[in-house]
Amino acid sequence: YTMYTKTLVSLAGEHVKLELSIPKQDPECMPCDPTCFQISAWPLNCSVDYDGQTFSFGLVNLGNPHAVFWDVEPSLAFRTRFAEYLQGHKAFPHSIKVGFARLNSPQNIAVQVYERGEGWTSACGSGGCAAALHGVSRGMIEPDVLIHVLQMGGELDIIVHNNRRVLSMIGEASFVFHGRL
Repeated sequence: YTMYTKTLVSLAGEHVKLELSIPKQDPECMPCDPTCFQISAWPLNCSVDYDGQTFSFGLVNLGNPHAVFWDVEPSLAFRTRFAEYLQGHKAFPHSIKVGFARLNSPQNIAVQVYERGEGWTSACGSGGCAAALHGVSRGMIEPDVLIHVLQMGGELDIIVHNNRRVLSMIGEASFVFHGRL
């Protein structure tokens, strides 16, 4: 098993722990046009109008851009149309990962991610991290605690460290694909 990354990786059986450095979370550091939204200071809370409603979301940069929505209508068809709308929005010239999160308890969240160019993904580590980071920044989740993240394809645990410069992601690793470019 080989992984090339700038993160700290440790292996324990079938589990992997990644220590991720969190990029700067300023509007000018986001791979988007922040003038398209009303944006507050960190946490970067934005709002967008869609289908006659205004939705608030967190804009999170983990080296790839994420829009994190909390408690959006449960209809998969609605969320699919909404995610596709956002991915084609002029604010995101290189698209964006769209995450829909639900707080089940202070240390348990469920996350579904609509991946750039792919659609719904069964598991997205950066999507889980983005939701956890945004939840901590909004005060919904405590820092420095283990946050259990449920996704369609599995579960992982995330710790957002109090300084918000590093987070830990712990989960099972399994081989799913081999390819060559």
